[in-house]
Order: sequence, then structure tokens, then C-alpha cells
Amino acid sequence: MKTANKEIQDIDSAQYWIDKFQLEPHPEGGYFRQIYRSEYQIPDKNLPDRFDNERSVGTVIYYLLEGDTFSAFHRLKSDEMWFFLGGDSLVIHKLEEPKAQSIKLDRKTPSTLIPHDVWFAAETESADSFALVSCVVFPGFDYADFELADKQELKKHFPEATELIERLSINKT
Repeated sequence: MKTANKEIQDIDSAQYWIDKFQLEPHPEGGYFRQIYRSEYQIPDKNLPDRFDNERSVGTVIYYLLEGDTFSAFHRLKSDEMWFFLGGDSLVIHKLEEPKAQSIKLDRKTPSTLIPHDVWFAAETESADSFALVSCVVFPGFDYADFELADKQELKKHFPEATELIERLSINKT
């Protein structure tokens, strides 16, 4: 009986999922592991002008945030769907004209779309928790399409979100 309880406790820890899925530190914060990359490629002539080369049809990762870690403000040239898998609530902050918007992902609201070229960041709702999500990017993720926010530039465009940008940015320029 103690073994079953220990296993249940383990499932409720970030370290359990980091170990189980062999997650690695992500450059923007948190942990991740790519679990799928389509073998099919979309030729660049069939993609919008914002892409400079062919792209995979789609990619999928597991992504985990814990405690006071966060996913720093960044944007992609692709659309990204986030799906809540477990742990506690995750808050995604989007900076879209004309203002900032926050979306809580949890069992009641298990998914959200981040449109291409929208600045966004994510954090757990509580400092003593973790959240496990899956992110689907289409066309597929490529580091050439990833842009980490310049904190000062972002604050110029969204002055009402200065505190949020200061707290969830890793670019110190």
C-alpha cells in the first residue's frame, strides 16, 4: 500500500515528470522535450512570406514550468496551441494590440492558441506548484522563427504591462 501512495505522490511532483519524459532545460525557461516532428515538409513557396525556408508540417513538445520559473516573453512566426496536461494552473500572458491579456490553463480551460507574431510568456499560478503542458506548433518549430523579447522595446509598445514585462523577461537590454 505504501508503494502505491508513494507513486501517487511522485506523480504530483515536477521531478517525476522531468525524469519520466527526460525533459531538458529550455532556453526561455522551464523544461521541454520534443516528442514529434512531422517528416513532411512544406516548401517555402507554399508558406507565408514570414518564412525563409521550408518547414516541417508540425512539431509537438512536452513543456513543464515549476515554482517561480517562467517562460520568458518571446514570439514565433508559427501558430502555437498549448494543451494543459497536469499539475496546477498555468497563466499565459499575451501582448496583443491594444493591450495585455492573461489566460489561465487548467482542467476547466485546457487549451489556448497563441497566434503567430504575438509576444507571450507563461508562469505557474503559484510559486509552490508546477504545470505540465504540450505545445503544438504549425508549421513546425524552427529556432530561426523564435525571437526572445527585447525588454525595453516591449515596454515601449505595451507601457501598461511594464511590471509584467520586467518580471517575465530574461533579456536585460
